[in-house]
Amino acid sequence: MNRPKRYIGRESLDEDTVAFDVWEWYYEEQPWVAQRITKLEGDIRRLNRMTPFAAINYIRKGIGYDEFCEEYADYRRIKAEDLYEVLDELQTGAKGYESYDAWFEHIEEYAKELEAQHQKNMQEREGVALATFHSSKGLEYEHVYIIDANEGLMPYKKAVLDQDIEEERRMFYVAMTRAKKNLHLFSTKQVNNKDADISRFVGESKEAFTPQGR
Repeated sequence: MNRPKRYIGRESLDEDTVAFDVWEWYYEEQPWVAQRITKLEGDIRRLNRMTPFAAINYIRKGIGYDEFCEEYADYRRIKAEDLYEVLDELQTGAKGYESYDAWFEHIEEYAKELEAQHQKNMQEREGVALATFHSSKGLEYEHVYIIDANEGLMPYKKAVLDQDIEEERRMFYVAMTRAKKNLHLFSTKQVNNKDADISRFVGESKEAFTPQGR
């Protein structure tokens, strides 16, 4: 609902099923958000009538997901081209499927094949995997090392809105919980020759994971 950003708060959804009229009413004092919800509803109705390939193209070009990816890449300090490559592969893979059910079935089977290959690779060799917080989601490692746990980096300096900070906090939690045995958090005293503070998330994690009375 916020890709691209529509500034819709999670607290506005308290039911499993979305009623768009109720959702718009929730933002009656913020009509600019309500208008974006109305536009979202129209987009979803259009997507429902499209093939998977056409739907992906509309999401990227019509709704503006490519622009969102460019902003996200800058925010995460990664290459936007890498995200576009994933989207291109996804869109190409959707060709030939006339319904979402057929396409989703293909995706599910493909995901199982990838997981089987991953498990095979994990059993056959040992090594060090370098990963972003986002790409580590769903994976587990015996030992996890998180570096540069500093303010300005985690959370990133451009994360100023509450929902941006919450997203950064959630991804930090995802990264920490990839560890099966040992988790190591590292911060640096200086960033770009300037004094740097330890990330607020480190202190929060200590409070969250420290047993009562210790």
